[in-house]
Amino acid sequence: MIQRSMSTQFEDFANEVFYDVFDYMDTYDIFNSFGDINKRFYKLILSKSKFHCKLFDKSLSKFLFYCENVIPLIKDQLVSLKIERVKERDDIGTFLIYYQLQMFPRLSSLTLKNISEYSLKSIKIDQLVSLKHLSIVFFASSGSFSIKNLFNMISTLPHLKPLIFTDHYTVDEFIVDSDVQRLEKFNSDGLFQLFPSNIKRQEINSKIEVRLEEIDLWNIFKVLETEMIITRTGRRLFPTFAVTITGLEPNINYMLLLDIVPVGDNQYIYEDSKWHIAGKAMPHSFKRYYVHSNGVQMGLQWMKDCVQFNKVKITNHSREHIILNSMHPYQISLHIVETSDIGSITSAKYNTFTFDETVFMAVTSYKNPDVTHAKICYNPFAMALRGI
Repeated sequence: MIQRSMSTQFEDFANEVFYDVFDYMDTYDIFNSFGDINKRFYKLILSKSKFHCKLFDKSLSKFLFYCENVIPLIKDQLVSLKIERVKERDDIGTFLIYYQLQMFPRLSSLTLKNISEYSLKSIKIDQLVSLKHLSIVFFASSGSFSIKNLFNMISTLPHLKPLIFTDHYTVDEFIVDSDVQRLEKFNSDGLFQLFPSNIKRQEINSKIEVRLEEIDLWNIFKVLETEMIITRTGRRLFPTFAVTITGLEPNINYMLLLDIVPVGDNQYIYEDSKWHIAGKAMPHSFKRYYVHSNGVQMGLQWMKDCVQFNKVKITNHSREHIILNSMHPYQISLHIVETSDIGSITSAKYNTFTFDETVFMAVTSYKNPDVTHAKICYNPFAMALRGI
């Protein structure tokens, strides 16, 4: 009796409620959780206008179920596709056997992680050219192969906003003399980038190293010229700032501070799809540091796991968060402070790290539609932007 009542209440929810729930879920989980309940839910799923498929960390059985049973049903609504080649199997290669990319006419974002040279070559140029909505293509390779394989793709896709290719092992091998001039041209147009981690540091202890996490995601936004929303009540950063630290003294106490510093002396205006200087920057009057919630910890603890700054909020008003000026560029700065007491911070030893990837424009609303699109594609909590 109780089960019947609960089922009735569940099914009485309006369709819009389930659409909101679906926006938080991976496509596989939507079908697995709701597809077999009844005909109403099955039709409800298929009527969804957009699907984002992330084929990372899936077991072989789930991956094959996705390819054989789910993808055929949603290929016309698929707007974002992410696939990873794992060590024991080439999921990218398998997927490309099942499907050609032109079968997804609304695809606007394509991420292929750890792609092999064989799989890259199997992607025909005409497959991508036929995708009129494709605005973001991201290849990440764990191996080494020539950059020349990508030049034809770039020149044939004039509307790509960006194409990004990273190889964490053999970047220097890519830039051969015959390609330098063309590579510089693509860089200046914002179409092609090779991204090292590019950490600048004020070295007090040269052993300390800091690696920016999710650097590939930061780089996607860097090409688009990252924008971060500021509000009166405060808005969290996306991408989220997170780092991995090595080289600390295991038994010495440290605190981690974050601040956001101005870049340059100008404020900007967005016109004709570009940022233009609009005058001198307003004073950065409210310089504040965000103290990581873990407080004082020994170096061993800080180095144990990735350090997340996912509670940092930026604002144009609130005195509880980091205050920024709209239409001004900023950069995230991390300070590692050797201290056992917050009261002695001003006299303590600092190591300061900044990351070129984290430069962003503070805005009260997104100006570049490509940034809006990327936030929707990559931020699972971008609910307010769904449907734009």
